[in-house]
Amino acid sequence: MNTTKTDFSRLKYNPKKLETLDLKTHEQLLRSFKQKFTGPAALCTSIYKSWKIDDRILLIPRLVHQQRTIAVGHMNYTTFEQHVGNSTVVYRTVDDVGRAQNVCGQINQIFTFNIPKRKGVPSQVQLWFEVERFKKLTPSDQRKHHFEDWPHLRTHVVYDMKAKKDYIQIDQIIGHAATWTLPEQSFGIKRKAILVVDLTKNGLVQFDETI
Repeated sequence: MNTTKTDFSRLKYNPKKLETLDLKTHEQLLRSFKQKFTGPAALCTSIYKSWKIDDRILLIPRLVHQQRTIAVGHMNYTTFEQHVGNSTVVYRTVDDVGRAQNVCGQINQIFTFNIPKRKGVPSQVQLWFEVERFKKLTPSDQRKHHFEDWPHLRTHVVYDMKAKKDYIQIDQIIGHAATWTLPEQSFGIKRKAILVVDLTKNGLVQFDETI
């Protein structure tokens, strides 16, 4: 997604409306942050107050401003509980060995947080999304449908369940997707499954069986 014309200086962040991330989410957010950005980073919680202050370490706060919807450019993104369509997205991430992949999931949380200023570096508000990724089919079930033979249909089949949570930023979102719950036993797939239709406008997105 092209974000060059987006003014991120206007991101909503109200210190009076902050909520605390649970520890697991905070730790996963830190891992995603380290995966995307270079330089040392650490959790900014009370347990670390005994550490010696080091201006080189970027502290990731646990207090965030939760939001149910946000508009970026001409696109609206919402949490799943607000709007199924606006929460379903195709996005880029990396696997456990660092390989890039395009996947699909639904937005569970949208939040901003403020990174405290460091020596010579002003404070910065960042926008993050927690996305629950759809679970990909097993190889045997993948062979039961033939949508991958027709890539221009922009249609994929996944299980109707979530595999994991990803923490991403807006530049990783490719676009929205639509979903349709398949009838039981469709294509001979015994587990509940759904169709995912890629709605992106920037050309064909290759999933490479990495949903």
